[in-house]
Amino acid sequence: MDSSSSSPSSKPPRSLLSLPADIRIIIYSYALTWPNLSDAFALTQKAQGIALKDYEHLSSPLCTIPRTPVRTTTPTILLLNRQITAEALDVLYRTPLVIPKPPPYSHVASRYYDIFEFVPETLLQSAWRVELVLDAAADADAALRWDGGRKFWRAWASCLASLLLETWIAKGHSLRSLVIRLNEPQGAGLGGHAQYPRGSMLLLLRYGISALGPIVKVEGVRGEVLEYLTGRNGSGILE
Repeated sequence: MDSSSSSPSSKPPRSLLSLPADIRIIIYSYALTWPNLSDAFALTQKAQGIALKDYEHLSSPLCTIPRTPVRTTTPTILLLNRQITAEALDVLYRTPLVIPKPPPYSHVASRYYDIFEFVPETLLQSAWRVELVLDAAADADAALRWDGGRKFWRAWASCLASLLLETWIAKGHSLRSLVIRLNEPQGAGLGGHAQYPRGSMLLLLRYGISALGPIVKVEGVRGEVLEYLTGRNGSGILE
């Protein structure tokens, strides 16, 4: 068949916006995803270790060593035009954001990296569905250390303070669902060294559950409801 006789509808679209909306949504779901935070935290921690090694021959205090920055990039799909950016972000916001662990500790700054350095605060406020995975049983330090994983609880307390207190409760949110999965080692017990950061973290969770209301769901890793956090059995949160 002669190409000159082909109908106009057989011609390929001239741009992304020429495609039907449902096709664009499928493209956005592949082109734009939340960052893999486990990988991002690990890369930052590795870069920090390399930087510290470069300065280990110096007698200067840690506070004089430049802090390792978090390296992020803007996906190309968000750099095309305003309509595509708005449509792509709308698809992203509906996709669950999983935070599988807290950000790493910065030895130079003597504090934890902020979650906002990996996911901008405005995106966290616009996200519809977020899942926090507080899995102490899967954390090598929490499972093996004699102090019951003090570092694990302290890191999560810092992260939850940023998410719950400084952002979602203080500045607003678009959350439809916040799932908190909490898992502690069976029979591990808690020494005095770990009790304070754990209690602090659980108090933050309890306050967040109360302030954010029914959008919050607290589960174990197998989906069981954790009544000592939801308060449905009247028990204290530190039991």
